[in-house]
Amino acid sequence: MSLVKIALEVYRLYTVSKKCPLICCLMVSEFKVVSQQKEAEVSELKVKIDELQVTAGRETKSREELQLHYQQRLREKQAELDNFRRLDTRSVCFR
Repeated sequence: MSLVKIALEVYRLYTVSKKCPLICCLMVSEFKVVSQQKEAEVSELKVKIDELQVTAGRETKSREELQLHYQQRLREKQAELDNFRRLDTRSVCFR
């Protein structure tokens, strides 16, 4: 049963039949158990969210570092290519 349904049932039993305090007491106990279970689930999900946020942060940082490394390598290769072209042009001019 959902928490709302249990709460409504407790209220109904309490208001309609005050002759059954035991039933009402049992419903309240069930409500508390279900409520505690839901709170535990929420806590577990919050922990998972935190873990996923940490993982996402690490992956973002890693991706940024790889991008910087790639850009640096690209600049190095471009400089090598420019240097090669400049040397090749000089050798062509002196022939």
